[in-house]
Amino acid sequence: MNFNEKFNKDLIQGLKDEKYLGKYLELFYKCKVIDYNPNNNNEYDIRIIIGGKEELLELKTDRYEFYKNKITNNLFIETMCSSKPSGIKTTKSTIMAYFYPEQEKVYLIRTSVLKDFISSNGATLRYTTGCGDGGRTSGFLINKIEYQNIFKVLDINKIDIRQEL
Repeated sequence: MNFNEKFNKDLIQGLKDEKYLGKYLELFYKCKVIDYNPNNNNEYDIRIIIGGKEELLELKTDRYEFYKNKITNNLFIETMCSSKPSGIKTTKSTIMAYFYPEQEKVYLIRTSVLKDFISSNGATLRYTTGCGDGGRTSGFLINKIEYQNIFKVLDINKIDIRQEL
């Protein structure tokens, strides 16, 4: 599979994952999904109302959390793609959501908190280059077990909502 085929496959799956998370949040967290980014750009993925407040979510799905057949427990925070700022540096989201379907978990964190965390801890975090999107992406790796206290972790295996999508 060439780069474009893989990108398109991942994009289609990512859009499905956005709908899945949106439905989950509506069912279990009394959120109202306003929309899924109609422009499909880098500003946000899901716009919701929760607790009377509008929030913008950016969803990152990791279906490849293995390295040499071992789970890494790493969460990748994208900062650059094709030598340009991307990911956490360009999103307009208020909440970042990292979805691990194999583990049935979603890690949520306020975008501002994550930016502050990286700013304060960047020197001790591993920065990696040559990652996804054909090796064009760079960013920080955060061990989601070691730093789980900065995330709200949702266990999403409560029910199978795929039939309702």
